[in-house]
Amino acid sequence: MYPSVPAIRSPAPRPFKETSFPPHEWAHLAAAYEQSWAVELSDGAYLEAPDNDALDIADDLTVEVFCRVDALDTAQGLLSKGRAADGSGGSVPYRLLVLPDGKLEFGFEEPDGKLVRFTSTEAVGTGRFHRLAVVRKSGRSMQERKGSKEITAAGADGKPVKQTVELVESVDVQEWQDIRFFIDGREAGSARYEGPGAKGNSGTLDIGRVREGMETRSLTGVVAEVRLWGLARDAAQLGTPVTARDRGLTAQWRFEENAGNTAADTTGSHPARLRERAGPAIPTRAAAPSASTATASRWPATPWTRRTSPTTATPSSPSAHGSRGTMSPRRSRASWRRCGSGAPPAPRSRCWTTSSPGSGARRRT
Repeated sequence: MYPSVPAIRSPAPRPFKETSFPPHEWAHLAAAYEQSWAVELSDGAYLEAPDNDALDIADDLTVEVFCRVDALDTAQGLLSKGRAADGSGGSVPYRLLVLPDGKLEFGFEEPDGKLVRFTSTEAVGTGRFHRLAVVRKSGRSMQERKGSKEITAAGADGKPVKQTVELVESVDVQEWQDIRFFIDGREAGSARYEGPGAKGNSGTLDIGRVREGMETRSLTGVVAEVRLWGLARDAAQLGTPVTARDRGLTAQWRFEENAGNTAADTTGSHPARLRERAGPAIPTRAAAPSASTATASRWPATPWTRRTSPTTATPSSPSAHGSRGTMSPRRSRASWRRCGSGAPPAPRSRCWTTSSPGSGARRRT
């Protein structure tokens, strides 16, 4: 006898079509679910992808982060290419945070080092997954300045004839970038930027932290997927299933690993390694946890620990022996958990699953 499966609840369930079967005309009913993973970060743990010119996206850009924020006592860093105000001469081309009031902040540095910030009008809360996205799209307009000029030309009889011709004296070009925020598929604010734009830098791409000068804003929460695009995606395309060959996809980290400390990039170009906290972090008002965690799973949560594999639908408990380097309490670390382990649920453990990429996470209750 198979164990019963708890109902899956979602804040925005998709409509479904009810189908009835005539009596005695069907043989059996089968059900399947996709197992999912995510990376849970705390105490300054983060993921780092090495510098690459392809990651220095200074023009059209789309950043998608599917995540759960577990604390809002300070700003929570989601993603950044390099460190702002580092004095190296480069400029951060993009960075994304969640502010203490739950609103999103997107920013980048101009070539002279000035940090430009934009804030969403809507906010996220703690304890549930959200599909977050920011789109930067370039625009351009040209205005011709026309004038006239008198010239002398030979007429039909060979005599000089004066003529007035219209000409374009100059062209005024105006360029801008439109910034748009999206939370769970809904637009959450927009702004227009007119300036020199970003340039790029030699820093790493960090997932789970944003740095500015000597300050580090780290994430306490779960990241289920990150997508980075070198183009401005339409609103209807955000959160939809993608493939590694989709046009403009620069990197996609799905955190489907269940061992080790490296998260693969679906495109094969930018693997991200889990790191401990480096440098001073912003102090929080919350009590320090007994141990830090970083989980790599697709919608779940816990440190990167190797799991065993019975596949029932009960939440799993953390493994006692983690993959590569289990660390002592009060130090950042990563371990693995997946939905559907046969182990009994541990205190405060949660199991997350999703039916398709980008559809949002749902908690088994």
